[in-house]
Amino acid sequence: MTSAAAPPAAAPRLDAEQVLTRLLGLIRETERVEQFTPQRLSAAFGVDFRVYEPGYWGYGERLSPRWTYGMEMREKIAVGPRFAFSFNAAAENAPAEEICAIDYRRFAAELEAMGFRREARHGEHGAFLADWFDRPGMRVIVKQQRLASGDDARACVRDVSIP
Repeated sequence: MTSAAAPPAAAPRLDAEQVLTRLLGLIRETERVEQFTPQRLSAAFGVDFRVYEPGYWGYGERLSPRWTYGMEMREKIAVGPRFAFSFNAAAENAPAEEICAIDYRRFAAELEAMGFRREARHGEHGAFLADWFDRPGMRVIVKQQRLASGDDARACVRDVSIP
């Protein structure tokens, strides 16, 4: 008989709303992505970020049987430092409602209230790709996930990157 491994005691579980709320708080209190040290990220999220190698650290966990999330900071890459957050579907038909406690509109409104200027970015044939939010010293790129229910008016945050 085997037993499943218990989640690490030092890493309290964060739900989708908690992780997005803490991410917004971190952005609010930060001037530049270079300030995202492992210690600062660990304090902001209340979890232990793991240092994989010098200049590269991250954290992630399973939210549900169908969703996980991950965060990583790369300090030394060719294009400069970059923080990335994403919700990741573990199943092809994972319902986005599970990650939508803070929807895309609310997340965008919070960034705009912090002084970010919003610009929609479109790709081939005018397809929406992401919103870029800019303020002096920081850019936040946010991508969305549409709800499977067909509610075209509502979308969820899927990815957030801060180059």
